[in-house]
Amino acid sequence: MNHIGDNIRRMREAAKLSQQELADKSGVSKAQISRLENGTQKNPQIQTVIAIATELGTTIEELIFGEEPTATTYLSQALQNLPDEDRKAIKKLIKVWILMVQSEKWEE
Repeated sequence: MNHIGDNIRRMREAAKLSQQELADKSGVSKAQISRLENGTQKNPQIQTVIAIATELGTTIEELIFGEEPTATTYLSQALQNLPDEDRKAIKKLIKVWILMVQSEKWEE
């Protein structure tokens, strides 16, 4: 299971930033970033998480929990595993549902 430090390191390296560069940009000390990445500090303050997430251009949730599949990704994968006939039926249901929701908004 990933912890926040693994996610920080992965995202920092993907952004081609050193620990010092991330520290300078986020205002979080290099020592704290190192402790987080090494797992010696596991529960940073929310301000620290926000600062790091902002500089890495990610969400707090992704920084904490890692790359969890989004609802869109999950639905897309689930639809791909269905037979064509079922996939078409579900798409029709979704279209009808969207039309119903839109018409309800017009009635308000």
